[in-house]
Amino acid sequence: MAQFTLELTAFRRFQELQLDFKPISLILGPNGVGKSTLLEAVHYLSLGRSYRTLHDRELIGWESDTARARLELSELKIERVVSTFGQTFTKQAKHNGGLISALNSIGLFHVVLFSPELVELITGAPRGRRRYLDMILAGTDPTYTASLVGYQHALKQRNALLRALTEPNGRALEPWEILLAQEGRVLLKKRHALIDFLAARLGENYNRVAIDSRRSIILNYQSTISDPDRYEEHLLAARDRDRENRATTLGPHRDDMQFKVDGYEASVATSRGEQRSLLLALKETELEFVESKVRDDQIILLLDDMFSELDRARSEALEKLIPAHPVMITATDAAFISPALAKRAQIFELSFERKPAHVA
Repeated sequence: MAQFTLELTAFRRFQELQLDFKPISLILGPNGVGKSTLLEAVHYLSLGRSYRTLHDRELIGWESDTARARLELSELKIERVVSTFGQTFTKQAKHNGGLISALNSIGLFHVVLFSPELVELITGAPRGRRRYLDMILAGTDPTYTASLVGYQHALKQRNALLRALTEPNGRALEPWEILLAQEGRVLLKKRHALIDFLAARLGENYNRVAIDSRRSIILNYQSTISDPDRYEEHLLAARDRDRENRATTLGPHRDDMQFKVDGYEASVATSRGEQRSLLLALKETELEFVESKVRDDQIILLLDDMFSELDRARSEALEKLIPAHPVMITATDAAFISPALAKRAQIFELSFERKPAHVA
């Protein structure tokens, strides 16, 4: 498995930091000391977005105007810089020393994040699930990212017209509807393919994780566009309603995915333990999808305080995923980690008084 180096400058609480990570790295320390920040930086370097905030300005450390993160993995070097000067905010990405566009900077290496907070994918609002699908596909398919950018631009323009027009004006709306349909069809096709992949494997993975029960697991995509080949017709039929709502009411930005356990909605018909099993199975299936698309040595697993939330059986299921890829694991105490895994791990200890210390 590959080793990698992470460098941070004024990135949240880390003013200057360089750490060399071996294939299995365990990061220990109390809550609030910055363990998750290290994982967040790697996630941000991969996908150009944080999993902890929607606002990149929050990445910039106290009394600084620029945050920098840099990672070296095998022959890959990637760097991201976010800066703020007054009301001006800028972002920059570099690949092997050369500037690249935001679009081309996504997915140069790949991360799969495991975090207890991601149970919101099962119990939370549709927006989080749409964002989840977008992040998987953007990280593995550059054409998806390009179509997503095009779709969001067309959506913004159509919504602006819907707010501005007092009477229907098909001529003004039509160009943006054509672009929405063109890019929306690409998004739908790729989302459906991803859901098909996940759905085919999710039940088996769940029943392996939840050793004490066998359940029927169904995952389906709930689209507001019943026939993508007639996308423009759907938009035309929705114009009056959209004008009343002053927003586009159908398309990938309004879609959702649904989990069912034994025929019932998982968000209301499952226990907390069952939801954790379902989340773990979903992330394992996501990893299988990423492995089908990219080289194994370009994948890093991020386990953010997962073991403290899992019983022994689920912890053992999670540990089985580790040998194939570099992994960063955070925990408040080494007691949450099995002795066998801790013995194989490089250990860093974080505290509020000093820089991270490599202790094993």
